[in-house]
Amino acid sequence: MEKSDSFEDVNRFKELHSLLDRGEFTEVISSIDSRSATQEQDLVLKAFALLQKGHFDASEKLCERLLTSDSRWIKTQVYRTLSAIKWNNGLVSEGVELAEKSLDLLADLQPRSYQEKKITASVLHNYGTVKVEIGELISAEKQLTRSIAISKEIGDEVRKATSAVNLANIYHKQGKLYEALTLSHEGLSTFERSNNEAATAWIVGNIGLIHAQRGEDKIAIDCIMKCLELEKKVGNPMRIAETYPDLIRILLRSNRIDEAKEKLTELRIIVGNDKKLHHLVQFSQAMILKNENRMVDKAEAIKLFEWYLKSDYKTQEFEIQTRFHLCDLLYDEFIMYSNPEVHAEIREHIDIVYEDTQANFMIPDLIKTLILKSKILLAEYKFEEADKILEQAIMLGEENGIDYLRKQAVLEQELIHDSMGEWETMLERGSSLRERAEKTNLKKYISEVLRLISDY
Repeated sequence: MEKSDSFEDVNRFKELHSLLDRGEFTEVISSIDSRSATQEQDLVLKAFALLQKGHFDASEKLCERLLTSDSRWIKTQVYRTLSAIKWNNGLVSEGVELAEKSLDLLADLQPRSYQEKKITASVLHNYGTVKVEIGELISAEKQLTRSIAISKEIGDEVRKATSAVNLANIYHKQGKLYEALTLSHEGLSTFERSNNEAATAWIVGNIGLIHAQRGEDKIAIDCIMKCLELEKKVGNPMRIAETYPDLIRILLRSNRIDEAKEKLTELRIIVGNDKKLHHLVQFSQAMILKNENRMVDKAEAIKLFEWYLKSDYKTQEFEIQTRFHLCDLLYDEFIMYSNPEVHAEIREHIDIVYEDTQANFMIPDLIKTLILKSKILLAEYKFEEADKILEQAIMLGEENGIDYLRKQAVLEQELIHDSMGEWETMLERGSSLRERAEKTNLKKYISEVLRLISDY
């Protein structure tokens, strides 16, 4: 594409992208495979269609071949696709690095043709999407806004809608739930008109999670059930399987226990012997066992969550949730037996999440973890360290426009300052670790963080 594109090439590009925009990924692959002479740009789109079908290994192999191309326009798209593959496989830092490589290549290119502008909007969109997921919301908003502007310029309603939905995800992470719903529904109408079931499923699932965060669990369940129905039509096994834990979690929260267990049975059947997806079954079963009243079930839940942490196929998202589920269960054990070793285990899980979210720039999750960490430090009478941790949380909230978490960190800091007299009294009379932990409301905030992290 660094040479002039022929009229035939441009039409071919538009034809294949029209199929992609409608979610007809199988048709894209068949159309490209049926051609006797295949150009690099066709193969780039085939790799992207394979990605969307969940055939990550085949897509990655094709991308590796294409990296030998002399065209920077080809390479920037290849890095975009590789970024999405790594992300879908739970390799967050590699996904971010590849998205940045893709954007760096764009910096030296001047998009002039329709194709080049379409590619530019796509790369900006991918970069913005990755940055949304790790919580770098200001940077994400900048690139998604650029993607929308270019898409408007070339009349690409689908790309404009896709980027708008990811702007909605920014608002979701910032706690601006009304704005998130409004933008999501605008994007949804575009994809429903084009009968793109894959994109419709994605957006309906997002809408469900926004309703879940608003406490509207019945609407959330209906949305995620619709998302699941559409995902099954599209036929991407990973996306189908990854939808179940959200559905099971919200069913459990709504006390619809039997339905949650039925969904676990469905998930088992779908996953079958697929080792890459088996961890989702174990995670979902652990959530159900944790919800039971008997201690024997809760003990089994702990074993399954601990198994999950050793799985070769765990994802960062579910690993964070798993560690907070373990903190929740361990706290109950700590209150029952007042064992300081159990409290140390809780602290260890929180420290690991802190290190992971900091290393991978997962800003909203990092802020929540910092607030939790401050409570652990407070219970250990480490007042200055707790105060510094909250200062860090406040700064991150300000820098990334996450005002509701910034306010929460400010409130926690004020509570420490206002209650210092009580803490000094507890120190003087030698209060137990259990009493101090209860004063910090650690259990309540673990549950709150678990809900917030799960509903994104």
